[in-house]
Amino acid sequence: MRYKHKSISGLSQSPLIIFIQAMTKKQEIISVSNLTKKINGRTILDKLSFSMEEGDVLGIIGPNGSGKSTLLKIILDLVNPSSGVCKKQKNTKTSAMLEKPGFYPDFSIEKNLKIFLANENFKEEEFEDIFNLFHLEKFKNKKFRHCSTGMKKRCELVACLAKSPGLLILDEPTNGLDPSGIMEFRNLLAVANSGGTTILLTSHILSEVDRLCTRLLFIKEGRLIDFSTKESLLHRFLNLEEAYNYFMGVITEPL
Repeated sequence: MRYKHKSISGLSQSPLIIFIQAMTKKQEIISVSNLTKKINGRTILDKLSFSMEEGDVLGIIGPNGSGKSTLLKIILDLVNPSSGVCKKQKNTKTSAMLEKPGFYPDFSIEKNLKIFLANENFKEEEFEDIFNLFHLEKFKNKKFRHCSTGMKKRCELVACLAKSPGLLILDEPTNGLDPSGIMEFRNLLAVANSGGTTILLTSHILSEVDRLCTRLLFIKEGRLIDFSTKESLLHRFLNLEEAYNYFMGVITEPL
């Protein structure tokens, strides 16, 4: 007797397949719906909607004044929206590195890191491991105000990553870095993402966004212009520069 195969539709509804789909489905880390922010009558964000899944590296791209930093602050609960909803997955450990450094300028690197990581209950030998892992052992007694821009950025990123966050939020993280500093920063973020950290960042450096990000959100004057995977975007445009120029109105059609 000939074996009768189950139909595809029947198989897709089987308890086993439903269980596997549920187990392999990525969790939504951030969900933004119709988010609006107004300040003194001026609309900073205008009905933004998008979501992020665990493991994503989402780059938010837009000109100065487009609302990128305000959006990050709302996600971090530092600023309240005027309307709309911004939800984060419960119990997601979040670290953030905003444009203004949060370290104390007259404290050493070592003292700053111990202050910012106080809640992690690291032992002294674990701090030594952190200094060695991130190549800070030679600089740990240096005052933060005397550090180069690259060193300051590295210290802030170390403080974020040492907390083993599920979500890492970065505002223009490579501003002021030289090429070697940018490469080091990129490598640290890649390692963090491969370890399971979801990353949300803003940047003006399209080449770095191209290397780092899996998803891209273009924003102009507070409005969402496009939200795509990098793969799908590069099917429509030659590169991110062309996409950016098209979405910002610099060119009227792709080349």
